[in-house]
This record gives sequence, C-alpha cells and structure tokens, in this order.
Amino acid sequence: KMGPAARPVVVPAVLPLLQDPDDFVKQCAVAVLGAMGRESAPQVKKLLPLLAASSVAKENTEDPFGSNTSGLQGATQQALIQIGETDAPAALRVLLPLLLKSGGEEKERVMWALTAVGQHATPAVVGDLLPLFRSPDPEVSSTARLMVMDIQHRYPQVVSAYAPALLQLLTDSGSGVKIRVLQVLRWMDKKAAPSVVPVLLALLRDADSHVRYNASLALGTVARDDLTSLKQLLPLLADSASVVRETA
Repeated sequence: KMGPAARPVVVPAVLPLLQDPDDFVKQCAVAVLGAMGRESAPQVKKLLPLLAASSVAKENTEDPFGSNTSGLQGATQQALIQIGETDAPAALRVLLPLLLKSGGEEKERVMWALTAVGQHATPAVVGDLLPLFRSPDPEVSSTARLMVMDIQHRYPQVVSAYAPALLQLLTDSGSGVKIRVLQVLRWMDKKAAPSVVPVLLALLRDADSHVRYNASLALGTVARDDLTSLKQLLPLLADSASVVRETA
C-alpha cells in the first residue's frame, strides 16, 4: 500500500492518465484515485466525464452500484464510493455547485456521482444542502432533500441540531419548500419537538392541502406522546381535502 506521505504526490501524477486514449489505462488511474481516498476528493469533478450517464442508467436501473457494473464506468463509480468513504464532505462541496450549473447528460453524471459519494455523507454537509431546498429545479431540490433524509436516518440526534435552520426555511418559502422541509421534520428526533411542534400546528391551517397533509404527518410523529398537540388534528377530520382527512 502507498504510504500517507506519498499520497499528495500520487494524485496529481495520476490525473493526466484520465485523458489517456486507452480505456484500461484510464481504469487503472481511476482505481488509484479511489484508493487515494481523501486526497482525491477535491478532484472528483475530473472523474465525471468517465461516467457515461445514460448508458449506465439504462443498464443498472435497479442497482446502479451493484455487481453488474464493470469496466471504466464501474471503476469510476467504485472510486467515487471509496472517496466518499474517506471524505464525503470535501467531495460533495465540489459536486453540489456543479449540480446547480449543469444540464442534460452532464447533470445526470453529477447526480450519479452525488449518489455514490453521498452514501457516506455526514451531518457536516447538511448546511450545504439546506439552501438547495429552495432551488426551482425539482431535481436539485429533491436530491438535496433525499440526501438530508439519508443523513438524518444515520445520524438522527446530530441532524436535529439543524431544526432551527429548517424552520427558517419555512418563513418565506412557497409550498414546495415547505413540503420538503416537513418531510425532513417528520423524522426529527424528539428532542427537537419543543421548537418544531408550534410550527407544525400553524401549518395545519396552511392554504395548501399538500402542506396540511405533510404537517399532520410530521405532527403525528414528532408529537406522538403529546396528546394536547395531537388534539389539534381533530379539525382536519372535516378538511376539504380527502387525503388530509384520512391522515388526521
């Protein structure tokens, strides 16, 4: 194995080989970059062209990072996973701005990379993801929400510390942002209940039925032991939207 002192030298030496005309040489270079882990994180952008997003997606719809991936594409995906294992925050801070600026197949490749690296994302990147909840691009905002929820399931108590930032998103946002925030708040640790429950109660009266629906779901989870708060769901039994009545 390569010693730690040599790793900063190896990465810049290997990067030019990603442009080699021989795919096997590229594959070997990618494998080395994956093995370098943290030292390769700032360079993840240079791996994106090696992801032929459309063909990979067609071949691996059910399990994009499963055993069926092979060759250069599979090696690139595996390298991204390895880099994420060692320093997901650094890699994600390179990829997230690209998500906002890219389109078409380039954007598809960025999202694939985010999926690979994001498997090991930590609460350190939640602050970078929350502003994306406001993105007018549904793919961007949905990707941010799913990543936060994945981190939340792995670090429930830590992510609860971001409750104030999530609540702030509700103050000046449209229904789409409110719904995304409520879907995260639904799985918030009970320690966040004192600050979250009053906001959920207010959103039970929101003009948008989808917001009321998600607020009632969140309240049922966060305030499940708070009978006084749960009684506020009773008026929703007469809500104009059937899905809200059923949830209440």
